[in-house]
Amino acid sequence: MAPSFIESGFSTRVEYEQWLTGTPSGVGSATGVQPFSKNLTVYYWPMMGRAGAVMRMLDYAGVPYKHKSEFGEIASVCGAFGAQTTVFAPPVVVDGDYTMSQSTATAMYVGKKCGLTKGMDEDKALQILADLIDTFENGIGAAADKGGSSLKQFFEDGEPSRFAKLMGNIERNIQGPYFFGASLTVPDFVLAALTDWQDFTKLEVRINGHEPSGGERRRALSLLTPLLLFSCGEQRLKKEKGFDPWSGYPKAAAVVAAVRALPSYKVNQLQVVRDGFYAKDELFAAYR
Repeated sequence: MAPSFIESGFSTRVEYEQWLTGTPSGVGSATGVQPFSKNLTVYYWPMMGRAGAVMRMLDYAGVPYKHKSEFGEIASVCGAFGAQTTVFAPPVVVDGDYTMSQSTATAMYVGKKCGLTKGMDEDKALQILADLIDTFENGIGAAADKGGSSLKQFFEDGEPSRFAKLMGNIERNIQGPYFFGASLTVPDFVLAALTDWQDFTKLEVRINGHEPSGGERRRALSLLTPLLLFSCGEQRLKKEKGFDPWSGYPKAAAVVAAVRALPSYKVNQLQVVRDGFYAKDELFAAYR
């Protein structure tokens, strides 16, 4: 049996595989990027949520880590809950003596250490991450927080709508098949994680014609095909209101489908969102 990447002296599976194929990832002592510590820990609530990109990249790279999700554990490292630290709120990544927070900052930190930077323009990637947050959290999320009518206005009002302008920008930044060409990089995982969140909290996923609940909800993404809402998953917003937000963005759809098709994506069964965050009936009733 071939030795594991750790036994071979590599810090991540990505680095090992790229070494085998003669395409070094840029991770390791040659470039000054240090490997992860042995006690790498992700602090976040018991769901993927805003830590989704970080955990998906670590899973893909084969990097061992702990996920601490109890309130007391999270409070011990976050200034928002009284800890005298340099990070405010989860997600928080603790890598030895180094602590980092914020969803995009932790994603970039973890992605670089996982070797997910091949062909990536780091400065442009930072812009793309900010654009993704503007589109998904400050756009879809903020509109939905104001109610269904506001969400409809964001999605559909105007020629083109605010959403269409933002997503058009995202689409044009994807070189194909991924953001920076042939290799998965940090923005690809962030796009997939943000889409996962919005699919469940704003658009509503249904399985076999009914709303998933309990264990079904926790396993929903792994039960559906990798293309999920982009192709054959049933989307409540589309079915009831006749509007499919993702239909006009094939390159973004392909990125999300590719990340969801990764074996590591299916292995991690942590729920994407927990109870209390799923789309509410009131949101769809007011979408008019």
